[in-house]
Order: sequence, then C-alpha cells, then structure tokens
Amino acid sequence: MNIINRVKLSITRNKKRAIIFFALFFFTNLILLTGLTLAGASDSALNSVRSVMKPVIEYKSIDESHEIDVQEIQSLIRRNDKIKAVNYVRKEMMFAGSFKPLTKEEIVLMYDGGGDENSPNISLSGSYFADMIQFEANEFSLINGRLLEQSDFDQNLNVGLIEMTLANKNNIAIGDTITLNTCSLKEIENLGLVDDQVQMEIEVVGIFKNNLNDDENTGIMFKPENTIYVSGKTVDEITYMKNAITNIKGLSETDIEESKLKNSVLIALENALLIDDFISENQNITNRIFDAHDEQFVMYSQNFIILNLFGKLIVSIICVNVVIVLALLIAMKFYERKKELASMFCMGVSKTKLYTQLVIETLIIQFIAFSLSTLLFTVILIQTNTYFMPENNVQVVKNDEELIFDTEVDYISAVDYSDFTDNFLMDINIEMIVFSYLMQVMLICICEYSIFCLIVKFRIRRLME
Repeated sequence: MNIINRVKLSITRNKKRAIIFFALFFFTNLILLTGLTLAGASDSALNSVRSVMKPVIEYKSIDESHEIDVQEIQSLIRRNDKIKAVNYVRKEMMFAGSFKPLTKEEIVLMYDGGGDENSPNISLSGSYFADMIQFEANEFSLINGRLLEQSDFDQNLNVGLIEMTLANKNNIAIGDTITLNTCSLKEIENLGLVDDQVQMEIEVVGIFKNNLNDDENTGIMFKPENTIYVSGKTVDEITYMKNAITNIKGLSETDIEESKLKNSVLIALENALLIDDFISENQNITNRIFDAHDEQFVMYSQNFIILNLFGKLIVSIICVNVVIVLALLIAMKFYERKKELASMFCMGVSKTKLYTQLVIETLIIQFIAFSLSTLLFTVILIQTNTYFMPENNVQVVKNDEELIFDTEVDYISAVDYSDFTDNFLMDINIEMIVFSYLMQVMLICICEYSIFCLIVKFRIRRLME
C-alpha cells in the first residue's frame, strides 16, 4: 500500500481527530489573517498619509546665543545622506542695470510701496548650498539651462537663475550677462561713482518657472519674478561693495559670517517617510531642536499605531498558542496510534516514509482548512469594504495661500483624521496568504518532526505495551 492510500485510510478511519485538526487550522488561519490585515491596513494608512506630507524639518537653535552657521549645516549634510536640500540664504536689495524689472501691473499684484527710480527693484537671493529647496519642493521648475552647481560655489562664479517672465520681457537667454547696481542712478550721479564701484555682472545659467500662487502681501521686489538666485558668496561681495560706498567702515570677514547666522534652517529630505528616522538619528545634537511640525499627524496617528500593534499582537499570540496546541494534538495522535506505528516499524517501513505519511496527513487537513478559511475571510472582507469603502482617496489639507519661500514659509501639511480613515482599507493580498500558509506548514513540519524523533527513541516493544 503506497503512502497516499495509507494517508487516505488514516484520515477516514480517524474522523474525529481529523475534525479537531481541521478546526484548529481553520480558526487559526482566520485569526492570523485578521491580525495581518489589521496591521497592514493601519500601517498603510500611516505611511500613505505621511508620504504625501511635505518632507521638511525645521532645524532650530535653542536660543539666540547658539545661532546656526553655514559650516554647521555643511557638517550635518555630510553626516546624513537623507538630506536633499536646505534653505540657507541671505538677501540684498539691488537695482536693475542692463534690464528692466517687472512692474506691478505686469505681475498683476498689489504693490506695497517704493515705486520710484530711487527704490530698489530687484531682490538678490544668495544660497550657500547648491541644492535649493525651492526646486526640490517644486515651488519652481527649471525650464531652460541648469541649476546652481557646487563648482559655481567653489570657483566664486557670479552666475544666477531668473524667472521666465523676467527673461521674456528683456529677451534674456542662457549665457547672457545682466548687470545689477548697488545704488540708484541718482545716487551714482550725486556721489560720482564709477561702474566698478556699483555694478555686479551676473551670467544667467538657468531660467525657471514660478509654480506658486500669487501672494498679494509680498512686495514686488521680493516676488520670484523680480528675484535673481545666486550663490551666497555673490551676495557677500555685494555687501562689501555697499559698505565701501556708504563711507562706513567696511564689513570684515567676521562681520559677514555673523550676518549669515540664523536661528532656524529648513531642511528637505528625500521623502517624508524618512522624517522620524532622521530626527531619531540626530536628536542628540547639543543646543539644537528638530521640529517636523507634525503635531496633527502624531495626534491622529495614535489610534492607528495602537491598531497596528494590536494586529501584530494577535499574530504573535496565535503563533505561540498554535505551536502549543499543535504539539499537544500531534503527541495525542502518536499516542493513539502507537501500536500502528510499532507494527509498521516491524514490517520494515523506514522512518522517512513513516514521517512523510504522518506529515502529509496533517498537511492535507491543513490545506483544506486553510483554503476554506481564506475563502470565508475574503468574502467577509469584501462585504466589510463594501460598507466602509471611502468615497475619496487621501487628500492632505493645504492652506489656500501659498507663501513665497522667504523668511516665513508654509511648508507644513495640515492633516485631518479622515485622511487616515480614507486610507484604512482592509485588504488581503497574495503575500499575506503565502506567509500565513507557509508559516503553518513550517509549524506542522517542525512539530511533527520533534514529536516523531521523541517517539522513535523508544523501543518497539515499549510502543506495543
């Protein structure tokens, strides 16, 4: 009689035992899939909401006596490959020399003063890092040329980026040189200044598009359309030029460095899912605080974190209990069939064939129970999602008004509890089914083998007693 026939005969002869094994695997699989589904759904909700939030952290000093300098940010970047861009800039107000700035009528925005020729009309924004957060966050998008590169900073090149509206008005193309003045034409004439004292030439290497909504409260010179983005060292040179003209003692290198100090710097990461790990890895920096401004996310996520832990606890408990119960049932099975096992030994059946038969018996029952419980769970899940399916996918609530990235920026995503519930979808997938099935098969094989090894150590005569 081959193994398959012996397996069939054994199952049909011992229906009561087969039913007990069936019930164990049926309910074990239902509970296991429930725990895995709860953990997966809550984890998916947390990750989905976090992933669409803005990946920005505010790096702050505890007080003004411990301000942040450029070197500190450079060191932080070297230690963390998660950092994608930073916002560390200085601004200088300039006058357009070889070109014309945009007017308030052309930008169709409210102007907050200073419209005569003696008022600055261009903002020079100097970044001390090549990767600019405005482009990483898609506030601006490059449409021609290139962004600032590290070589521009290393070689102290006076190169810059301008907005396409300003470029189109003045027919400025990539490679053109534009001139900026530190003083108005009237001041140049009255003070008898020459070009070398007041002019700064900037080579245009990139033209970008402004993707922000207009903010009428921003002065016209501060708008992206009238802002030229250059390296911080170019702005430092402008500062030296201005102080030389005003007959005030020129700023020393120390003075320039002190003028760069900041109380807070915004840091952009590759994605928002890295925020928690990044803060955890760097939270011990003396006199510094990392603030993700995610109080709403933390508050709303607590229930889903607990639900995630509850789902994992269910899986852990059922795994421990099923091992104990399964071991006891298998031991009882061996005890009830001890004479049968002894007879098979006497008939020359090898240990391998006998072990294989016993395992196959249990695996067949387990497979039937697993299939039926999975089918039942899927039907229940479909009905559950039919009643609780959200009408919309997650939508992170944003402020209607987008602020230009200057001294204050709205980089914080406001979330609502519905964002989490909309993403909390009970779902069963092939990975979950395979994991549940393989785990049960592994437990069966281990328990069967362990009990079998203990049994075969007894003598055949002992088994027949």
